[in-house]
Amino acid sequence: MYITVTNVRYRNDLEKINYRDYFISSGVYSLLNKDVLADIERLLNELSKDTAVVEIFKSDFIISLKQIYFAVISAINAFDSKTNIARNLGIEILLRLSSETQIDRAIQKIGVKRDLNEIGICIVARSINELVELSNKLLEQINGVELAEESLHSLDRVNKALEFYNIRQEEIESIQSRDLYEAALFLVLERIATVDIER
Repeated sequence: MYITVTNVRYRNDLEKINYRDYFISSGVYSLLNKDVLADIERLLNELSKDTAVVEIFKSDFIISLKQIYFAVISAINAFDSKTNIARNLGIEILLRLSSETQIDRAIQKIGVKRDLNEIGICIVARSINELVELSNKLLEQINGVELAEESLHSLDRVNKALEFYNIRQEEIESIQSRDLYEAALFLVLERIATVDIER
């Protein structure tokens, strides 16, 4: 599996990667104005295209952008191998990110609600130009402050991720790692990778 992390930066320094024929960007944003969440469906419909996927989700369980990228790559691979659960890539990404096999449960777990202080963003496009265009439009609409990767590693977030993915203490202890964060990230990525096995 080859992933290219592109160093080109644009509005709010959203990181992007290239995987196969897809360009992917993601980020976690603290919201300056929650009013944007009132009409989230309109915003997603406005930005979504036949050639691109735009997803916004609850993000307090995100401990690394690797989680989001891994969910996207797992979803793309599921479609390529015809093991996808959902009919469209956007929903498949949400299923994998939430580690759920049922759409309603995934939406219940990570769907956007009006009281959120932060949101996660994922954009998947077929061209870099389309990715940049959609990213800029979305970031302009949400007007949020991007959380740095390091700030996602906090103990509070790690504990939320462990609870979110139902990771037990015995599992953590079975992983040889430098610290709790590293063990948690490994187990979270494992949960995302094994969604189809749970079916």
